[in-house]
Amino acid sequence: MNNCKSTFGYYFHPETCFTSMPRGKIEFIGQSLPYFDSVRNEVRKKLTGKELPVEKVSFNEFGFVHEQEYLNQIIKLAKGDLTDPPEVSIECTNLHLAIPGYEYSLGGLYSALNLMRKGVLDRAYCFCLPSHHAFPKKGHGYCLLNSEAVAAR
Repeated sequence: MNNCKSTFGYYFHPETCFTSMPRGKIEFIGQSLPYFDSVRNEVRKKLTGKELPVEKVSFNEFGFVHEQEYLNQIIKLAKGDLTDPPEVSIECTNLHLAIPGYEYSLGGLYSALNLMRKGVLDRAYCFCLPSHHAFPKKGHGYCLLNSEAVAAR
C-alpha cells in the first residue's frame, strides 16, 4: 500500500467568468459563458482539497501564443471599436467582453503550475473559460484566447 498523501488543488473562482460589463447586458451564443459559469459553480460545490488563491495576470501574457495584431483587435473590439474586428467563429460572439475572466483563468493556471513545480501540489484542476480551440490569430468554437497553450508555453 502506498503511504504517500497526494495533494490536490483546485481553482474554481467566479472571477474566471468576469466580464467588463454587466453580464445581463451581454448576448452570448449557445452554450457560452453563462453556461460555463453554471458548470463551474456546480463542480466547485463538489470539490475537496486546497483551494488556490485568486490570481490575475496581464492580458499581455496571451502574446506568448497569439499574434499581437489579433490581441490588438480584441482590445479594440472590447472598447467598442468595430472597424477592424478579429476573425472569430460565431460562438465567440461577445467573448471579448470576458477579457477579465481570461486574465483570472490564466492566473489560476500559472498559480497551479508554480505550486506543482515547488512540490506544494501533486495535481490541480483549474476552471478556465473555454480556450483550447483558439488559434494564434483566430478565435474558434467558444474559444477566443488559448489559456492552456499560454500556460504550457
